[in-house]
Amino acid sequence: MHRLPPRSEPEKRNGPVPKPCRLNASRPPRVAVHIHHVAHRMTNPPGERDRIRQEFKHPIQMMCNPHNLLATALRSALAAIALLSWLSVVDAATPRGPVTHEPLSESTNQRPEGAPSASAGSMAPANAAAHHNLAVALYAKGDHAAAMVEYREALRLHPDFAEAHHGLGLALFSQSEIDAAIVEYRTTLALQPDHAMAHGSLGQALEAKGDSDGAIREYREAIRLKPDLWMVHNSLGIALKAKGRLDAAIAAYQEAIRLQPDNPAPHNNLGIALKTKGDLDGAITAFRTALRLQSGPLAAQYGLNLGNVLLAKGNPDAAIALYHTVLRLEPDNAEAYLQFAIALQAKNDLQGAIAAYHEALRLQPDDAIIHANLGTALQRSGDLDGAIGSFRRAIQLQADLAMVHYNLGLSCQVAGKHQEAAQAFREFLRLTPKTQENRDKIEQASARLDKLSR
Repeated sequence: MHRLPPRSEPEKRNGPVPKPCRLNASRPPRVAVHIHHVAHRMTNPPGERDRIRQEFKHPIQMMCNPHNLLATALRSALAAIALLSWLSVVDAATPRGPVTHEPLSESTNQRPEGAPSASAGSMAPANAAAHHNLAVALYAKGDHAAAMVEYREALRLHPDFAEAHHGLGLALFSQSEIDAAIVEYRTTLALQPDHAMAHGSLGQALEAKGDSDGAIREYREAIRLKPDLWMVHNSLGIALKAKGRLDAAIAAYQEAIRLQPDNPAPHNNLGIALKTKGDLDGAITAFRTALRLQSGPLAAQYGLNLGNVLLAKGNPDAAIALYHTVLRLEPDNAEAYLQFAIALQAKNDLQGAIAAYHEALRLQPDDAIIHANLGTALQRSGDLDGAIGSFRRAIQLQADLAMVHYNLGLSCQVAGKHQEAAQAFREFLRLTPKTQENRDKIEQASARLDKLSR
């Protein structure tokens, strides 16, 4: 039996920490997070009790759309999403022409187009630049509220200061003031239509509002203006995947990787897209590369992604080793405990799986999927009452899980709770689409219901 990883104090973090913004710096790209949900594949061997026990045998994995995850937070596994932030320090005294916006690791002392320049007898424009530069420094320290004050003061002094409008938009976006950020980005583009970074920022804000088409349009315009913006290619891939355009998303991630091969984010996102497409070998390669390149806070998430695809590939031992590593890094990662339990159950280590499910529920007590999977392990271990209780709790938390109703029906049928079993099978039939894929399971449920009704 596999032992649970030892408990330890979690790393004290307040979520993803943005990297400091330097001259013309950008913050890290968003990272799509690959999360799995679990259902149950059923078989139909002979023998009533053995048949029902066998029908709980194989947990399988279903992927949750990472885009939906951002809206619903159905999973608590690190949704590590950073803003596309491009900030420039203004040299008010020595104008040198329009800035070339560069990735995070590069800088320039050029003054952005639209920045005020100092002139004899006029100090207000220079003061506007000073307020802007102070805002950049405050933003880099994480004091976004104070940065907004300074950006607004810069704009009071110089209303047509394009770069200050963009910086204010970034600060507003960081405070979840999406509509206000969009106004600032559009103002930036009215003043400076070829501001590639503002197009990228606007794309991200539109995506946050659910306007994927608008986001894709803005990302493409940013890339047209400045093709080497790897972080925009990465965000374009996320938006395209959210629209189900997997091949286009994969191409966008691959271009981001070509431009920035040592950044783990596009490798991770490429792995998600490849897994969704069914290319498990390609996904494993991409996730391994992401994990090799990532030594920071996202290492646990990338390890979880790799473990999940290895488990889907039929390699529970390799997956278990990765889940142990993830849980050492993040002892309070409920998703890792869930996947760890599924891997143990795949190896028929039912007691280990039950213990891991309980650890996941300690962290996420109202997670219907965890309760449902605990029920399958309890049923296979012979604890029918415990299984029925877990299935009931899962349905109480999320009533539209059709297969949980089916599993509840099976357990109640064996336990002699025929009225509850019949009701569970009826609910399964009501919730399950009448498709070819579901035909066998629908026929089995109908046959059981007919038998219970006699």
